[in-house]
Amino acid sequence: NVLSQVFSMFASDDHEGGGAILRIVYPSVDLDEMTYRSVSVFGPYSRLTDACAIILPFLAYTFIIIMRRKVLNRLTSISSKMSQKTKLMHESMIKALTYHAILPCTTCIGVCSFGLQMMGVRHRIVDSALFVFSCIPAVVNPLLTLYFIAPYRR
Repeated sequence: NVLSQVFSMFASDDHEGGGAILRIVYPSVDLDEMTYRSVSVFGPYSRLTDACAIILPFLAYTFIIIMRRKVLNRLTSISSKMSQKTKLMHESMIKALTYHAILPCTTCIGVCSFGLQMMGVRHRIVDSALFVFSCIPAVVNPLLTLYFIAPYRR
């Protein structure tokens, strides 16, 4: 993630050219009253940033799935030695960790909305989807913890 952030600093495009395009696409928006950044998707730094953003999450989720399977197998092998209460606690913890691991996938919807914008799809829902779906993990993560972890439910 740090690597993609470093590359994205160099991925900016011509600021004036980006402003000209924004004036054509959104003629009613006053660009003097806002901050915007233009990004070239064809530059060498953009390609590295995109590769980091696309490939690294797949590697991370593959690792998460493999480790989850190993933890479940280990818990299954020693479950006969555990009390029912301990078993339930471990199951709820694994469930919580699984949902926590899956939740960042919602940001992919936001990234897809950015891609749609770059392909020329203009709609209010598409414009706001990037920010809405990027915020979902930050809002839902604590709620998942409260729901799945028994001591927090009391």
